[in-house]
Amino acid sequence: RQECLLLEFESITKVVLNRPKALNSLNVDMIRTLKNEVPNLAKTKAVWFEGTGGKAFCAGGDVKDLFSKDATVEDRLTFFRE
Repeated sequence: RQECLLLEFESITKVVLNRPKALNSLNVDMIRTLKNEVPNLAKTKAVWFEGTGGKAFCAGGDVKDLFSKDATVEDRLTFFRE
């Protein structure tokens, strides 16, 4: 299951944030996916962002994940650098 899907329809790109259990909050993988697609997104006429699950479009960055017992300082730094 992909956490961030990019679907192209003619001249519109639809970005689907797909982490409903985390209220679609962004993690490093999602940020990298979006960052890598910026040049392609700039070529489209419109970009549509949507969140799955119905509770939240996007709760921002996944702070819960950043401060979990398994997260390191380097993980946190990487998140904010990205």
